[in-house]
Amino acid sequence: MYVVTNGVAATQRKRIRAAGIWDYFDDVFISEELDSQKPQKLFFDRCLARLGIGADGAEEFLRTALVIGDSLTSDIKGAFNAGIDSCWYNPSSAPNERQIPVTYQIKTLEEIKEILL
Repeated sequence: MYVVTNGVAATQRKRIRAAGIWDYFDDVFISEELDSQKPQKLFFDRCLARLGIGADGAEEFLRTALVIGDSLTSDIKGAFNAGIDSCWYNPSSAPNERQIPVTYQIKTLEEIKEILL
């Protein structure tokens, strides 16, 4: 599992550690360090490059990837731009007024298990 996030690297790393979830992730990809932000496809291209996944392996990797996020305009649109399935964490059932394509939508984090199993 990986974290893909926009923001200042020091701040984001501090937040992940403070949440007690740092050890669950294999790597953390932060926009400041990649010199690109979600929802740009370039952000995800740079994540793949850092993982050592070239063009030959990218399609297969992206087919098995899932971006889970709460921001339609950053997380979900970024996943769409990169050709990755998305899961919109939408606890308030807000409408998708921008009509950004969403693969899955959940109201509780527990629902992620149903998608991944």
